[in-house]
Amino acid sequence: MDKGSSSNFVVGLGIGIIQQRLAEEKAYLEHLDLERVHRGDPSFNKTIEERIIWGELLELELQEVDEQIERISEKSGHVSTRQTEMRKNKLSSQSK
Repeated sequence: MDKGSSSNFVVGLGIGIIQQRLAEEKAYLEHLDLERVHRGDPSFNKTIEERIIWGELLELELQEVDEQIERISEKSGHVSTRQTEMRKNKLSSQSK
């Protein structure tokens, strides 16, 4: 398994966990809606609902930041590799 496929595997696992968590939270939010209708109280457990929604929004923001950091790290890795190759070529051309 090469580096790319192992990272895709890990990403796939992460997506599965995220999908499961979202499905559970969606089911809970639907349950809250039904409970509100049953009680005739539109504000029943609104705080819990807001915490779930804001928690997911924050999680998405953190995920986006992590992806940006990963992209920057990958780019800087490519740059440093390229710079190393350029130095090697320059040294070898100078020694001739």
